[in-house]
Amino acid sequence: MQSDGEGSSEPDQQAEFNAIGAIKCKMSPEELCNTNESVKLLPFVKEIYALSYGSEPDYNKLIMLLVKEMLNMDIAPTKEYDWNQNAMVEMKQ
Repeated sequence: MQSDGEGSSEPDQQAEFNAIGAIKCKMSPEELCNTNESVKLLPFVKEIYALSYGSEPDYNKLIMLLVKEMLNMDIAPTKEYDWNQNAMVEMKQ
C-alpha cells in the first residue's frame, strides 16, 4: 500500500489488465499482428489460434516458425534466454 494515504492502484491495474486480456482474446491473429513488427509473428500466432483445447501443440513447428523469422531478421537463435541469465550466474557461483 502507498504511505501517502491514497489507496493502492493495484486493483485498478488488475482490472485494466483483465479487460485488455478479454479484448485480446476476441481478436483474430490478423488484428493482433497489425504492426510492421508484430506481423512477423502472424504465422506463429495463426498456428497457436488453430489449436483446440487440449490438443498437443507441434512444438517443433512452432520453434521453426520463430527461428525462421529470427533468421529473416539476421538474428542468430541461441539456447540462451534472458530469463535464464540470473539462474546461470547463480549456478556458476
